[in-house]
Amino acid sequence: MPFVIPNMEYRERAPGQLVGPEALVLRLLGFWRPQQGSRNLPGILLTSITLASLSIIPAGAAVKLCEDFPEDLEELVLCTYIFIICFGSLIKVALFIEEGGTVHELLRLLNTARSHYGSGESSDCIRNRYKRMVDKLYRCFQVMIVPSLMFWVASPLLSSVVLKEDQENHRQLPTPIWLPADIHSSPMYELLYVTQSFCLVIAAEATLCLDVFFVRLMMLVAAEIEVLNQSISTINIFRSKSATLDDHIYEVGDKERSVEFDTSRSSQVADNNSENVSGELFSRLVKSILHHQTILRLVSLLQTTMNTSTSILLLMNMANLCSNMFVTTGLLQRDGNLTKATKALLTVPPILFQTGMYCVFGQITTDQGEKLSDSAFSCGWINCDAHFRRSLLIFMTMVGRPVEITVGKTCQLSKQTLLQVLNGTYALLNMLLQVRSTE
Repeated sequence: MPFVIPNMEYRERAPGQLVGPEALVLRLLGFWRPQQGSRNLPGILLTSITLASLSIIPAGAAVKLCEDFPEDLEELVLCTYIFIICFGSLIKVALFIEEGGTVHELLRLLNTARSHYGSGESSDCIRNRYKRMVDKLYRCFQVMIVPSLMFWVASPLLSSVVLKEDQENHRQLPTPIWLPADIHSSPMYELLYVTQSFCLVIAAEATLCLDVFFVRLMMLVAAEIEVLNQSISTINIFRSKSATLDDHIYEVGDKERSVEFDTSRSSQVADNNSENVSGELFSRLVKSILHHQTILRLVSLLQTTMNTSTSILLLMNMANLCSNMFVTTGLLQRDGNLTKATKALLTVPPILFQTGMYCVFGQITTDQGEKLSDSAFSCGWINCDAHFRRSLLIFMTMVGRPVEITVGKTCQLSKQTLLQVLNGTYALLNMLLQVRSTE
Protein backbone atom coordinates (compact mmCIF):
# COMPACT_ATOMS: atom_id res chain seq x y z
CA MET A 1 0.00 0.00 0.00
CA PRO A 2 1.38 3.41 -0.92
CA PHE A 3 -0.26 5.09 2.05
CA VAL A 4 1.28 4.73 5.48
CA ILE A 5 -1.21 4.44 8.29
CA PRO A 6 -0.45 7.19 10.82
CA ASN A 7 0.34 6.19 14.35
CA MET A 8 -1.62 7.33 17.34
CA GLU A 9 0.59 10.35 17.93
CA TYR A 10 -0.27 11.75 14.51
CA ARG A 11 -3.93 10.98 14.99
CA GLU A 12 -4.09 13.07 18.13
CA ARG A 13 -2.20 16.16 17.05
CA ALA A 14 -2.96 16.43 13.32
CA PRO A 15 -6.03 18.71 13.59
CA GLY A 16 -4.29 21.08 15.99
CA GLN A 17 -1.26 21.34 13.72
CA LEU A 18 -2.96 21.86 10.38
CA VAL A 19 -6.15 23.85 11.03
CA GLY A 20 -6.20 27.57 11.75
CA PRO A 21 -8.10 30.05 13.97
CA GLU A 22 -11.33 29.43 12.07
CA ALA A 23 -11.42 25.90 13.50
CA LEU A 24 -11.50 27.34 17.02
CA VAL A 25 -14.62 29.36 16.14
CA LEU A 26 -16.22 26.28 14.58
CA ARG A 27 -15.41 24.35 17.72
CA LEU A 28 -17.04 27.04 19.90
CA LEU A 29 -20.11 26.83 17.68
CA GLY A 30 -20.19 23.04 18.10
CA PHE A 31 -19.45 22.18 14.45
CA TRP A 32 -15.88 20.91 14.75
CA ARG A 33 -14.34 18.22 16.90
CA PRO A 34 -10.53 18.13 17.32
CA GLN A 35 -10.70 14.33 17.50
CA GLN A 36 -13.07 12.01 15.73
CA GLY A 37 -15.54 10.37 18.09
CA SER A 38 -15.02 12.92 20.86
CA ARG A 39 -18.55 14.35 20.81
CA ASN A 40 -20.24 14.30 24.23
CA LEU A 41 -23.55 15.50 25.62
CA PRO A 42 -22.51 19.17 26.12
CA GLY A 43 -21.12 19.21 22.57
CA ILE A 44 -24.35 17.80 21.17
CA LEU A 45 -26.39 20.40 23.05
CA LEU A 46 -24.15 23.22 21.79
CA THR A 47 -24.48 21.97 18.22
CA SER A 48 -28.26 21.75 18.56
CA ILE A 49 -28.52 25.30 19.95
CA THR A 50 -26.37 26.71 17.15
CA LEU A 51 -28.29 24.85 14.46
CA ALA A 52 -31.54 26.16 15.96
CA SER A 53 -30.12 29.68 15.81
CA LEU A 54 -29.25 29.20 12.15
CA SER A 55 -32.79 27.95 11.47
CA ILE A 56 -34.65 30.95 12.94
CA ILE A 57 -33.87 33.42 10.13
CA PRO A 58 -34.83 31.21 7.15
CA ALA A 59 -37.85 29.87 9.03
CA GLY A 60 -39.11 33.42 9.65
CA ALA A 61 -38.63 34.36 6.00
CA ALA A 62 -40.42 31.20 4.83
CA VAL A 63 -43.39 31.87 7.10
CA LYS A 64 -43.49 35.46 5.86
CA LEU A 65 -43.65 34.26 2.24
CA CYS A 66 -46.41 31.78 3.05
CA GLU A 67 -48.62 33.75 5.45
CA ASP A 68 -48.01 37.39 4.46
CA PHE A 69 -46.86 37.34 0.86
CA PRO A 70 -45.14 40.66 -0.02
CA GLU A 71 -46.94 42.66 -2.68
CA ASP A 72 -43.91 44.79 -3.55
CA LEU A 73 -41.45 43.06 -5.92
CA GLU A 74 -38.33 44.42 -4.23
CA GLU A 75 -39.57 43.31 -0.81
CA LEU A 76 -40.34 39.89 -2.23
CA VAL A 77 -36.83 39.55 -3.67
CA LEU A 78 -35.22 40.67 -0.42
CA CYS A 79 -37.30 38.21 1.57
CA THR A 80 -36.37 35.42 -0.84
CA TYR A 81 -32.71 36.39 -0.61
CA ILE A 82 -32.77 36.15 3.19
CA PHE A 83 -34.33 32.71 2.98
CA ILE A 84 -31.89 31.40 0.36
CA ILE A 85 -28.68 32.70 1.91
CA CYS A 86 -29.50 31.62 5.47
CA PHE A 87 -30.95 28.28 4.43
CA GLY A 88 -27.83 27.70 2.35
CA SER A 89 -25.65 28.36 5.40
CA LEU A 90 -27.72 25.86 7.38
CA ILE A 91 -27.28 23.21 4.68
CA LYS A 92 -23.54 23.84 4.46
CA VAL A 93 -23.13 23.49 8.22
CA ALA A 94 -25.21 20.30 8.31
CA LEU A 95 -23.17 18.76 5.47
CA PHE A 96 -19.93 19.75 7.18
CA ILE A 97 -21.00 17.99 10.39
CA GLU A 98 -22.08 14.96 8.35
CA GLU A 99 -18.69 14.78 6.58
CA GLY A 100 -16.71 15.21 9.79
CA GLY A 101 -15.20 11.73 9.51
CA THR A 102 -13.95 12.46 5.98
CA VAL A 103 -12.38 15.73 7.14
CA HIS A 104 -10.53 13.97 9.96
CA GLU A 105 -9.30 11.30 7.54
CA LEU A 106 -8.09 14.03 5.19
CA LEU A 107 -6.19 15.78 7.99
CA ARG A 108 -4.63 12.51 9.19
CA LEU A 109 -3.43 11.73 5.68
CA LEU A 110 -2.07 15.27 5.29
CA ASN A 111 -0.17 14.93 8.54
CA THR A 112 1.28 11.61 7.36
CA ALA A 113 2.31 13.11 4.03
CA ARG A 114 4.09 15.96 5.80
CA SER A 115 6.03 13.56 8.02
CA HIS A 116 7.09 11.20 5.20
CA TYR A 117 7.58 13.47 2.19
CA GLY A 118 9.50 16.73 1.91
CA SER A 119 10.55 17.16 5.53
CA GLY A 120 13.41 19.58 4.77
CA GLU A 121 13.67 23.27 5.53
CA SER A 122 12.65 24.37 2.02
CA SER A 123 9.49 22.23 2.21
CA ASP A 124 8.61 23.79 5.55
CA CYS A 125 9.03 27.25 4.02
CA ILE A 126 6.58 26.35 1.24
CA ARG A 127 3.99 25.04 3.68
CA ASN A 128 4.39 28.02 6.00
CA ARG A 129 3.92 30.39 3.06
CA TYR A 130 0.54 28.84 2.24
CA LYS A 131 -0.42 28.92 5.92
CA ARG A 132 0.34 32.63 6.15
CA MET A 133 -1.70 33.23 3.00
CA VAL A 134 -4.82 31.62 4.48
CA ASP A 135 -4.32 33.34 7.84
CA LYS A 136 -4.23 36.70 6.05
CA LEU A 137 -7.37 35.72 4.12
CA TYR A 138 -9.17 34.94 7.39
CA ARG A 139 -8.30 38.34 8.85
CA CYS A 140 -9.35 40.17 5.68
CA PHE A 141 -12.63 38.26 5.55
CA GLN A 142 -13.38 39.14 9.18
CA VAL A 143 -12.69 42.84 8.55
CA MET A 144 -14.76 42.86 5.36
CA ILE A 145 -17.85 41.24 6.83
CA VAL A 146 -18.12 43.49 9.90
CA PRO A 147 -19.41 46.66 8.11
CA SER A 148 -22.03 44.74 6.13
CA LEU A 149 -23.25 42.87 9.20
CA MET A 150 -23.36 46.00 11.37
CA PHE A 151 -25.30 47.97 8.77
CA TRP A 152 -27.71 45.08 8.21
CA VAL A 153 -28.45 44.89 11.93
CA ALA A 154 -28.66 48.64 12.46
CA SER A 155 -30.51 49.55 9.24
CA PRO A 156 -34.04 49.33 10.78
CA LEU A 157 -33.01 51.79 13.49
CA LEU A 158 -31.33 54.07 10.94
CA SER A 159 -34.41 53.95 8.76
CA SER A 160 -36.62 54.95 11.70
CA VAL A 161 -34.34 57.88 12.52
CA VAL A 162 -34.08 59.10 8.93
CA LEU A 163 -37.75 58.72 8.11
CA LYS A 164 -38.86 59.75 11.62
CA GLU A 165 -41.06 56.69 11.92
CA ASP A 166 -41.59 56.51 15.64
CA GLN A 167 -44.93 54.77 15.58
CA GLU A 168 -44.95 51.16 16.70
CA ASN A 169 -46.63 49.95 13.52
CA HIS A 170 -43.71 51.29 11.47
CA ARG A 171 -41.02 49.48 13.43
CA GLN A 172 -38.77 47.29 11.28
CA LEU A 173 -36.72 44.21 12.06
CA PRO A 174 -33.34 43.20 10.59
CA THR A 175 -34.93 40.29 8.69
CA PRO A 176 -38.51 39.59 7.60
CA ILE A 177 -40.70 37.49 9.87
CA TRP A 178 -44.39 36.80 10.43
CA LEU A 179 -45.97 35.82 13.73
CA PRO A 180 -49.62 35.59 14.77
CA ALA A 181 -48.86 38.09 17.57
CA ASP A 182 -48.16 41.81 17.31
CA ILE A 183 -44.43 41.94 16.58
CA HIS A 184 -44.24 45.78 16.68
CA SER A 185 -45.19 46.27 20.30
CA SER A 186 -42.84 46.14 23.27
CA PRO A 187 -41.33 43.93 24.58
CA MET A 188 -41.96 41.56 21.64
CA TYR A 189 -40.20 43.88 19.21
CA GLU A 190 -37.07 44.23 21.34
CA LEU A 191 -36.90 40.48 21.95
CA LEU A 192 -37.20 39.69 18.23
CA TYR A 193 -34.66 42.37 17.36
CA VAL A 194 -32.03 40.96 19.72
CA THR A 195 -32.76 37.38 18.67
CA GLN A 196 -32.45 38.15 14.96
CA SER A 197 -29.26 40.15 15.48
CA PHE A 198 -27.71 37.25 17.40
CA CYS A 199 -28.76 34.75 14.74
CA LEU A 200 -27.31 36.93 11.96
CA VAL A 201 -23.96 37.07 13.75
CA ILE A 202 -23.95 33.28 14.20
CA ALA A 203 -24.85 32.72 10.54
CA ALA A 204 -22.17 35.15 9.31
CA GLU A 205 -19.42 33.64 11.49
CA ALA A 206 -20.38 30.07 10.63
CA THR A 207 -20.36 30.82 6.90
CA LEU A 208 -17.09 32.75 7.08
CA CYS A 209 -15.24 30.13 9.09
CA LEU A 210 -16.46 27.24 6.97
CA ASP A 211 -15.35 29.00 3.79
CA VAL A 212 -11.89 29.72 5.19
CA PHE A 213 -11.67 26.15 6.52
CA PHE A 214 -12.33 24.72 3.04
CA VAL A 215 -9.85 27.14 1.48
CA ARG A 216 -7.23 26.09 4.03
CA LEU A 217 -7.76 22.45 3.05
CA MET A 218 -7.30 23.37 -0.61
CA MET A 219 -4.11 25.27 0.18
CA LEU A 220 -2.75 22.39 2.25
CA VAL A 221 -3.14 20.17 -0.80
CA ALA A 222 -1.61 22.85 -3.06
CA ALA A 223 1.37 23.08 -0.70
CA GLU A 224 1.95 19.33 -0.98
CA ILE A 225 1.88 19.58 -4.78
CA GLU A 226 4.47 22.38 -4.72
CA VAL A 227 6.64 20.34 -2.35
CA LEU A 228 6.39 17.46 -4.83
CA ASN A 229 7.41 19.80 -7.65
CA GLN A 230 10.45 20.85 -5.67
CA SER A 231 11.39 17.26 -4.81
CA ILE A 232 11.35 16.25 -8.47
CA SER A 233 13.33 19.31 -9.52
CA THR A 234 16.07 18.66 -6.96
CA ILE A 235 16.80 15.22 -8.46
CA ASN A 236 18.94 17.02 -11.04
CA ILE A 237 20.80 18.88 -8.26
CA PHE A 238 21.51 15.58 -6.50
CA ARG A 239 22.91 14.10 -9.70
CA SER A 240 25.11 17.16 -10.26
CA LYS A 241 26.60 16.75 -6.79
CA SER A 242 27.16 13.06 -7.47
CA ALA A 243 28.90 13.85 -10.75
CA THR A 244 31.21 16.25 -8.92
CA LEU A 245 32.01 13.46 -6.48
CA ASP A 246 32.86 11.12 -9.38
CA ASP A 247 35.24 13.69 -10.85
CA HIS A 248 36.93 13.98 -7.46
CA ILE A 249 37.39 10.20 -7.33
CA TYR A 250 38.96 10.14 -10.77
CA GLU A 251 41.30 13.00 -9.79
CA VAL A 252 42.40 11.03 -6.74
CA GLY A 253 43.00 8.01 -8.98
CA ASP A 254 45.24 10.05 -11.31
CA LYS A 255 47.34 11.34 -8.43
CA GLU A 256 47.70 7.89 -6.94
CA ARG A 257 48.78 6.40 -10.28
CA SER A 258 51.78 8.68 -10.19
CA VAL A 259 52.83 6.88 -7.02
CA GLU A 260 51.92 3.45 -8.45
CA PHE A 261 48.37 3.32 -7.03
CA ASP A 262 46.24 0.44 -8.30
CA THR A 263 43.97 2.05 -10.96
CA SER A 264 41.60 -0.93 -11.00
CA ARG A 265 40.62 -0.12 -7.41
CA SER A 266 39.90 3.50 -8.35
CA SER A 267 37.70 2.33 -11.24
CA GLN A 268 35.87 -0.09 -8.96
CA VAL A 269 35.15 2.70 -6.45
CA ALA A 270 33.79 4.90 -9.24
CA ASP A 271 31.53 2.08 -10.53
CA ASN A 272 30.20 1.41 -7.04
CA ASN A 273 29.50 5.10 -6.57
CA SER A 274 27.68 5.24 -9.91
CA GLU A 275 25.48 2.31 -8.88
CA ASN A 276 24.75 3.97 -5.57
CA VAL A 277 23.81 7.18 -7.35
CA SER A 278 21.46 5.34 -9.72
CA GLY A 279 19.86 3.55 -6.79
CA GLU A 280 19.43 6.81 -4.89
CA LEU A 281 17.92 8.54 -7.93
CA PHE A 282 15.45 5.70 -8.44
CA SER A 283 14.58 5.73 -4.72
CA ARG A 284 13.86 9.47 -4.90
CA LEU A 285 11.66 8.94 -7.94
CA VAL A 286 9.70 6.15 -6.24
CA LYS A 287 9.19 8.40 -3.22
CA SER A 288 7.86 11.16 -5.49
CA ILE A 289 5.46 8.70 -7.13
CA LEU A 290 4.14 7.61 -3.73
CA HIS A 291 3.79 11.28 -2.75
CA HIS A 292 1.77 11.91 -5.91
CA GLN A 293 -0.53 8.97 -5.15
CA THR A 294 -1.06 10.38 -1.67
CA ILE A 295 -1.96 13.76 -3.18
CA LEU A 296 -4.52 12.13 -5.47
CA ARG A 297 -6.09 10.50 -2.43
CA LEU A 298 -6.13 13.89 -0.66
CA VAL A 299 -7.89 15.51 -3.61
CA SER A 300 -10.48 12.72 -3.64
CA LEU A 301 -11.24 13.22 0.06
CA LEU A 302 -11.35 17.00 -0.39
CA GLN A 303 -13.85 16.72 -3.23
CA THR A 304 -16.01 14.39 -1.15
CA THR A 305 -16.07 16.98 1.64
CA MET A 306 -16.82 19.99 -0.58
CA ASN A 307 -18.89 18.42 -3.34
CA THR A 308 -22.51 19.12 -2.42
CA SER A 309 -22.13 22.23 -0.27
CA THR A 310 -19.86 24.13 -2.68
CA SER A 311 -21.92 23.34 -5.78
CA ILE A 312 -25.09 24.57 -4.01
CA LEU A 313 -23.21 27.66 -2.84
CA LEU A 314 -22.11 28.63 -6.36
CA LEU A 315 -25.65 28.31 -7.72
CA MET A 316 -27.17 30.29 -4.86
CA ASN A 317 -24.55 33.02 -5.12
CA MET A 318 -25.32 33.53 -8.79
CA ALA A 319 -29.02 33.95 -8.02
CA ASN A 320 -28.32 36.17 -5.01
CA LEU A 321 -25.98 38.46 -6.94
CA CYS A 322 -28.63 38.93 -9.57
CA SER A 323 -31.47 39.56 -7.12
CA ASN A 324 -29.49 42.01 -4.99
CA MET A 325 -28.36 44.12 -7.92
CA PHE A 326 -31.91 44.05 -9.28
CA VAL A 327 -33.33 45.21 -5.95
CA THR A 328 -30.72 47.96 -5.62
CA THR A 329 -31.49 49.26 -9.10
CA GLY A 330 -35.24 49.16 -8.49
CA LEU A 331 -35.08 50.96 -5.16
CA LEU A 332 -32.90 53.74 -6.49
CA GLN A 333 -34.96 54.23 -9.63
CA ARG A 334 -38.41 54.03 -8.05
CA ASP A 335 -38.41 55.89 -4.74
CA GLY A 336 -34.77 56.63 -3.98
CA ASN A 337 -34.82 54.68 -0.71
CA LEU A 338 -31.11 54.94 0.02
CA THR A 339 -31.22 52.94 3.25
CA LYS A 340 -32.81 49.87 1.70
CA ALA A 341 -30.66 50.19 -1.42
CA THR A 342 -27.48 50.35 0.64
CA LYS A 343 -28.63 47.37 2.70
CA ALA A 344 -29.05 45.31 -0.47
CA LEU A 345 -25.87 46.62 -2.08
CA LEU A 346 -23.63 45.83 0.90
CA THR A 347 -24.38 42.12 0.49
CA VAL A 348 -22.85 42.06 -3.00
CA PRO A 349 -19.11 42.31 -2.03
CA PRO A 350 -19.22 39.36 0.43
CA ILE A 351 -20.98 37.18 -2.16
CA LEU A 352 -18.49 38.14 -4.87
CA PHE A 353 -15.60 37.59 -2.49
CA GLN A 354 -16.94 34.20 -1.41
CA THR A 355 -17.41 32.98 -4.98
CA GLY A 356 -14.08 34.35 -6.16
CA MET A 357 -12.29 32.89 -3.14
CA TYR A 358 -13.28 29.31 -3.98
CA CYS A 359 -12.50 29.70 -7.69
CA VAL A 360 -9.17 31.55 -7.34
CA PHE A 361 -7.73 29.26 -4.68
CA GLY A 362 -8.97 26.23 -6.58
CA GLN A 363 -7.07 27.60 -9.59
CA ILE A 364 -3.89 27.77 -7.48
CA THR A 365 -4.13 24.04 -6.82
CA THR A 366 -4.65 23.33 -10.52
CA ASP A 367 -1.70 25.53 -11.51
CA GLN A 368 0.61 23.65 -9.17
CA GLY A 369 -0.60 20.34 -10.59
CA GLU A 370 0.12 21.48 -14.15
CA LYS A 371 3.76 22.17 -13.23
CA LEU A 372 4.43 18.52 -12.36
CA SER A 373 5.07 17.50 -15.98
CA ASP A 374 7.57 20.34 -16.47
CA SER A 375 9.33 19.51 -13.21
CA ALA A 376 9.63 15.85 -14.19
CA PHE A 377 10.91 16.68 -17.69
CA SER A 378 13.59 19.02 -16.36
CA CYS A 379 14.94 16.69 -13.67
CA GLY A 380 18.06 15.68 -15.65
CA TRP A 381 16.79 12.33 -16.91
CA ILE A 382 19.00 12.31 -20.05
CA ASN A 383 22.08 11.04 -18.22
CA CYS A 384 20.16 8.50 -16.13
CA ASP A 385 19.90 4.79 -16.83
CA ALA A 386 17.11 3.13 -18.80
CA HIS A 387 15.30 1.87 -15.69
CA PHE A 388 15.03 5.39 -14.31
CA ARG A 389 13.85 6.80 -17.66
CA ARG A 390 11.12 4.19 -18.02
CA SER A 391 9.85 4.87 -14.50
CA LEU A 392 9.95 8.62 -15.13
CA LEU A 393 7.92 8.16 -18.31
CA ILE A 394 5.24 6.31 -16.32
CA PHE A 395 5.22 9.12 -13.76
CA MET A 396 4.88 11.78 -16.48
CA THR A 397 1.92 9.85 -17.90
CA MET A 398 0.30 9.88 -14.46
CA VAL A 399 0.73 13.63 -13.96
CA GLY A 400 -0.37 14.43 -17.52
CA ARG A 401 -3.85 14.95 -16.15
CA PRO A 402 -3.59 17.96 -13.81
CA VAL A 403 -4.94 17.89 -10.28
CA GLU A 404 -8.32 19.62 -10.32
CA ILE A 405 -10.89 20.20 -7.58
CA THR A 406 -14.31 19.48 -9.08
CA VAL A 407 -17.64 19.90 -7.30
CA GLY A 408 -20.99 18.74 -8.54
CA LYS A 409 -19.10 16.30 -10.84
CA THR A 410 -18.85 18.95 -13.57
CA CYS A 411 -17.97 22.28 -11.94
CA GLN A 412 -14.23 22.82 -11.64
CA LEU A 413 -13.06 25.43 -9.14
CA SER A 414 -11.13 27.76 -11.45
CA LYS A 415 -11.06 31.28 -12.85
CA GLN A 416 -13.17 30.09 -15.76
CA THR A 417 -15.92 29.03 -13.37
CA LEU A 418 -15.84 32.49 -11.77
CA LEU A 419 -16.34 34.08 -15.18
CA GLN A 420 -19.24 31.70 -15.87
CA VAL A 421 -20.91 32.71 -12.59
CA LEU A 422 -20.52 36.40 -13.42
CA ASN A 423 -21.81 35.88 -16.95
CA GLY A 424 -24.79 33.93 -15.64
CA THR A 425 -25.51 36.69 -13.14
CA TYR A 426 -25.42 39.33 -15.87
CA ALA A 427 -27.74 37.27 -18.09
CA LEU A 428 -30.29 36.81 -15.29
CA LEU A 429 -30.14 40.48 -14.36
CA ASN A 430 -30.69 41.48 -17.98
CA MET A 431 -33.70 39.20 -18.22
CA LEU A 432 -35.27 40.61 -15.04
CA LEU A 433 -34.72 44.21 -16.16
CA GLN A 434 -36.30 43.49 -19.53
CA VAL A 435 -39.31 41.81 -17.90
CA ARG A 436 -39.74 44.79 -15.59
CA SER A 437 -39.49 47.30 -18.45
CA THR A 438 -42.29 45.56 -20.35
CA GLU A 439 -44.69 45.75 -17.40
